[in-house]
Amino acid sequence: MKFFPATESTLSAKHLARVLKETYGLSATTKVRLIRTGMNHLYQVSDHEIKYVYRIYNHQWRSKTEIKEELRLLNHLKHAGIAISFPIIGQHGNYIEEYNAIEGKRYGVLFSFLSGKKNPYFTVESSYAVGELMAKIHELTQDFTLDRINYDAARLFQTSLERTKLFFEEPSEEISFLEDTSTYLNKIYTQV
Repeated sequence: MKFFPATESTLSAKHLARVLKETYGLSATTKVRLIRTGMNHLYQVSDHEIKYVYRIYNHQWRSKTEIKEELRLLNHLKHAGIAISFPIIGQHGNYIEEYNAIEGKRYGVLFSFLSGKKNPYFTVESSYAVGELMAKIHELTQDFTLDRINYDAARLFQTSLERTKLFFEEPSEEISFLEDTSTYLNKIYTQV
């Protein structure tokens, strides 16, 4: 029987545990479990009391160069003293691992784990702290260039609209709404 092509697979947590033990020098008792699928798949990695998060990027979602640039930015912020989850380098000097999944090549990166709790109710104090942190990140990245896609007005409002239209065979109320919204947002964006 031949394998049927897939657009997305979920990598085995059990087999990832074996790979991660070897790649990152983790202990024999390291456990890996899938915690979320979506744009990327996230796995919790537990090595005794130490936790990590392993991200598997979806096939063709980000290029290796784009991932390298993301990691370079995270390391820049980490070295500037921002408390963020940062990439962990493997024993062979690589941040990025490659996997030949059913749908094609996927990349994986191990990140530090930040403990905390979700809180949907922001106080004035927590909102202020988030604003301060965002301002600090903006200051630290103001002249920091990345070799990644640039989300300018054309890409945000025109290219995305044209790609969305490919999923609709005929003009519709939804497309008219998106066209009007795109025009409106583009006008506001270019005035700023």
